[in-house]
Amino acid sequence: MISTAAHLQRRTRHLLQIGSSHARLVPRLLLFKESFSAACYKNFVPKLQLERHDNPVIVELRCDEKEKQFQKLAAPGKTIGVESAEVPGVIEATGDMIDLLPQVVYPMSGHYQLRVPNNHSDTLSFLHPTVDVTVRVECPEDFRVVIEDELALATPKMWQFGARAFLTSEHVRVRWFKLDRPAYTDYGEQREQAQK
Repeated sequence: MISTAAHLQRRTRHLLQIGSSHARLVPRLLLFKESFSAACYKNFVPKLQLERHDNPVIVELRCDEKEKQFQKLAAPGKTIGVESAEVPGVIEATGDMIDLLPQVVYPMSGHYQLRVPNNHSDTLSFLHPTVDVTVRVECPEDFRVVIEDELALATPKMWQFGARAFLTSEHVRVRWFKLDRPAYTDYGEQREQAQK
């Protein structure tokens, strides 16, 4: 019997200004891993992978399911990321191996930091089949964030992909850029500014 599993994913990205030309990107990834087969999904290893050239600092990787809890937490100023033995140029953090039981949801999360230019982008890549993806961004008002993809719902700082299924290795590009003036937060503000 083939075991199948899916991720339901929520990603929050904090973009913080750190000087005139750079920002700190602080993504938090929350996913819910669930096996949909009648059999146990054996030897699943939670993993967070990032590109070495981005100089990532992986701060935390954890599972909060009551029977399979673990937390890997970096010391202040350190990382739990190491060079991947399988893929050159990849920094990864791995969690404890878990046998996923049928119909049990495993809440897992990862937290990392990147120093990035004000006008830049990040790629959300999927290591496993994933559904119900939501991306939220918290950033200063003078940044604009764009996701160019088919979306079920989009607001200025939140994007939902609805029932779309992402397969292994598919990805979405998140772009941001700094504006000369703060972005409008609602249509009423836009109308007021246009009338002045």
